[in-house]
Amino acid sequence: RKSSSLKMVRAIGLRERRRGVRHRICGVQVADLIFLGVLLALDGNARCEASEESDIITDEQMAECKGLFDEELPDVSPTGHQWTELKRGMPEGMRVWGQQVEGTDVFTFRVAGIMKGVSVEGLIQTMEATDYDQRSSWDASCLKLEKLASQNNNDIFVWLVDFPWPLFDREYVMRRRLDRHDDGGAASISRTVPNSTRLLQHDPQFVRIHDFVQLATARPLEDGSGSAFHLFYRNNFEAPLPLWLVNWFSTTALPAYLNKIKKQSIHFTQAASVGNT
Repeated sequence: RKSSSLKMVRAIGLRERRRGVRHRICGVQVADLIFLGVLLALDGNARCEASEESDIITDEQMAECKGLFDEELPDVSPTGHQWTELKRGMPEGMRVWGQQVEGTDVFTFRVAGIMKGVSVEGLIQTMEATDYDQRSSWDASCLKLEKLASQNNNDIFVWLVDFPWPLFDREYVMRRRLDRHDDGGAASISRTVPNSTRLLQHDPQFVRIHDFVQLATARPLEDGSGSAFHLFYRNNFEAPLPLWLVNWFSTTALPAYLNKIKKQSIHFTQAASVGNT
């Protein structure tokens, strides 16, 4: 079906369409910056004037997120898509596409595939960790992960991320909602909180990110051998990134990050299986 992801991301306050701005395929594979979250997201201007109530992740948005499995992949309908598929060192069964908004430092990604030997709960434990110890056990870039508050079905977190020298480390104040489905699947939305200084004073040692969104959904394979997995991701790093850093991400960080996710998800899946015997 025609992509509804753009409409969904706009609906949750991430509109970034600018007059005359076009998307392009990045020749140096800038989209490999996926190491911070893997995924895609789309175009729009962050809407920071939203109130706390209007910023709540709603049931309708979660239903749209679950529908990512119905979205066409970039190579299925190439017309209107300008994505670079990233292949080097990717885990078996996983495909990744990325693009950069021309003239900006905003990166968008899409991930789709199958992870054999990985349960939906194993993926949740890996990617939707709710405390520092759990996340830092596999992600060395995590400097802090702490829950600040809960609001309706949403949790609000602060997440500090280590960036390679000479860049400043990044700080995310974001809300997250995770829904489990009757069919054994799950969906989650994470995004930065508008006017986040209301919740947490900015630490000048870090660059606070104001434009980040991640949409993810997973469901078990019918034969029970693993999980199908779809993600969209967008991150504005709030600064231009030097070419040497882009190249390092492209050749090293991206494949390593995705393989860590798969490895840790398998670990959690196996641990749960042992615990249930």
